[in-house]
Amino acid sequence: MGNRRMGAQRLTALMKRGAQGLDTSYQAGAGIKNAVVSHRMFKQGGVIETQILVDLQGKSGIEIWSCTNDDYVGEATADGTNAVADVSLLKWENDVHGVLFEAEILCLEVPTAGADDLQFSFDTYVAAHAQSTAVANTALLLADGAAAFVLGDRHMIPVMDEDLDNASPEVTAVPAVTDVDTKGLYISNGETVTAAAFTAGKFLITLRGYDNQWGW
Repeated sequence: MGNRRMGAQRLTALMKRGAQGLDTSYQAGAGIKNAVVSHRMFKQGGVIETQILVDLQGKSGIEIWSCTNDDYVGEATADGTNAVADVSLLKWENDVHGVLFEAEILCLEVPTAGADDLQFSFDTYVAAHAQSTAVANTALLLADGAAAFVLGDRHMIPVMDEDLDNASPEVTAVPAVTDVDTKGLYISNGETVTAAAFTAGKFLITLRGYDNQWGW
């Protein structure tokens, strides 16, 4: 075949086809990485799925702290003490993760000791955000923290009628999800409580985007 050079777009397309574990640059920041058990990506056709398993108990004796009010959750030794910067679970990039069209937060273990009313949101990414930093510039809420999590709770977007009895999908389309390109995914307090280190709390976060990096 000779020494043929493959174009960058074609190479990316081939790498994405049926690939797993594509996201190596936009994973959890230092301030929350010790709560992330797994971060995987899977591509099937034109859909890219990102799955993040979070255990707020933290690994290897690392403490993940909630706060006294509506602030970010993250690694610290006490509320606002030795808080490690960058508590984003990931930084979303449309050319890597696809354009977000579905998201689901599933509670696999109820949070204890720390806040149990937790908010999951895409906010403006700021590397300096740490535990006890006030939530700022929310672009999209995935779970609003209005009530305590119960085992098996699922928060999903977009919201659709459970049995579609009031929907005419052939007439009314499900609206697009807010574009979260370059935004960070964060966990924060949804209530005002006494700050504490979590002793439990497991979540499966599933994010689906459609691949927009294809064409002739």
